[in-house]
Amino acid sequence: MAAKTKQAAAQGQLPSTPKAFQATSGEDDLSTLWPLVIDGKDASEGPTAYSASGFDKVLNDGLPFVLGDNRTPSRAVLSEIHDHCCDGFAMRSTMAMVPMEDYMPACFRSMACAARKEAIEGVPEELRVITWDKRKGNDGCPKEIHTRPFSSSGEVQQELDKLTAQYLKSLKDLAINDPASLQKPLTQDHPTLQVLVTFLRSVAWLHPFQDGNGRFRTLLLQHEIRRLGLGPGAYMYNNNRDIFFESSSTYAAKIVEGVTLAKQNWKSEVNPWVDSTVVQRHMDRFQASGQCHDGGEWGSIKFSATRSSGHANRDSV
Repeated sequence: MAAKTKQAAAQGQLPSTPKAFQATSGEDDLSTLWPLVIDGKDASEGPTAYSASGFDKVLNDGLPFVLGDNRTPSRAVLSEIHDHCCDGFAMRSTMAMVPMEDYMPACFRSMACAARKEAIEGVPEELRVITWDKRKGNDGCPKEIHTRPFSSSGEVQQELDKLTAQYLKSLKDLAINDPASLQKPLTQDHPTLQVLVTFLRSVAWLHPFQDGNGRFRTLLLQHEIRRLGLGPGAYMYNNNRDIFFESSSTYAAKIVEGVTLAKQNWKSEVNPWVDSTVVQRHMDRFQASGQCHDGGEWGSIKFSATRSSGHANRDSV
């Protein structure tokens, strides 16, 4: 098996996806799979939780598309995922990340120095702007953390292409150099998951589109979990906000949690996140690393109600 895997990787291929996670057929009932795209924090609102923000396209078009597609990511594939969920949102250009940029710096300032360092570790330098606190005793703590603006939408597309190429190369190298690791049970240290985490966190920081980035990343996450044979999908909690303020290891652990819940509740009539016990277990395990100010409480990043949650909430989905 290892020899075949190494040979396939040398030819630019990855091991075939386990049969249980092959593309779904058009006849499959997707009505119970909405937890793949509706965040756990809003599970009580059901599949129509984000209907007011035009999210129905994600449920009716985007989710069936990623469940039925096993192709390797490329500019064309990522563009199709985007078109099936968010075709009204063009590639961003000179603007900084909106609306994330209006609260991100304050969130980071509320976090301890060690937590800030963990959150930016592994994020490519070309995707972030950091002012370092070099005062004596601060040991080079990140003082201000921002997303990096780009000069044009073409530059953003080039960066997304580069991230995708790096991701695929890392997967290929892994299949060549450590093929046995690909067969290991899924844990937060699984090598393939680590490569996926790096890719998804980088895409989050790039924030390539003017809006709809959260829903795009959610579909990309589900697409890759299935394509890589890591699980049938993942039922995530506060996925789109927390990804900026947590370490790679924490994000990996949350994906494992989401995959486990998906396996246990696949095509169930009940979303596990409506169970307060499940939510509390998540909150106890993933403690808040800071206090942010954008209205309401958002999962393991807690926000104080100092202003309306209006426009910012929509980008989280």
